Amino acid sequence: MERREGDISDWWPTPVFMHRWPDHARINADLESLILARMEATPGLRRSNIGGWHSAEDLLAWPSPAIGVLRGWVERSLTELIRGTVGPRAVPQSFPMAAWANVNRAGHSNDIHDHGNHVWAAVYYVATGAADPEVPSSGPLELRDPRAGASRIHLGYSSMGLSRLIKPLAGMMVIFPAWLWHAVRPHADPGLRISIAFNIAEQRPVAGEQISARNGL
Repeated sequence: MERREGDISDWWPTPVFMHRWPDHARINADLESLILARMEATPGLRRSNIGGWHSAEDLLAWPSPAIGVLRGWVERSLTELIRGTVGPRAVPQSFPMAAWANVNRAGHSNDIHDHGNHVWAAVYYVATGAADPEVPSSGPLELRDPRAGASRIHLGYSSMGLSRLIKPLAGMMVIFPAWLWHAVRPHADPGLRISIAFNIAEQRPVAGEQISARNGL
């Protein structure tokens, strides 16, 4: 066994939850139909998206049982994430949240941004637009090292300050702190890349504040 000369502590870890729901196919079919119908009926918003369509932040109020299933998945995931990182006593009473849909065609992306004044950000992938849905080739989610000092190293290769790229898969959910800088790199697959993004708060015994959606994933 290799002898260690000193202790290693991980002082500022950033939790990132990833899970692919195994029973996503039927839910995603309903969500895709719902999103594309809404895209045909409304012009969409401009937020962090460079091209593409960004819905209003009222997705959780859209009339579909699939929306309720998706919200339940988000709440279950958040509960698991908080229990596993902070502890079971830290799980809040509820998770007020806003959500919106993003539809990207080839060449579309999202600029670097964070989700200010929220606790968690999340994204759920409805479709990747890839010819082979199991091997998406473009449009990865980029998560930046949040430490300001790490991004100032310009002396060639460094193990610190590197971005992490997450390739989207249909049915995958990713949750991370809302302050974490992130972007979506350009989509290049032939079909539509469809995702649903969330801004999430934690409801404690004190009344929570109204939240709104401002960015895309």
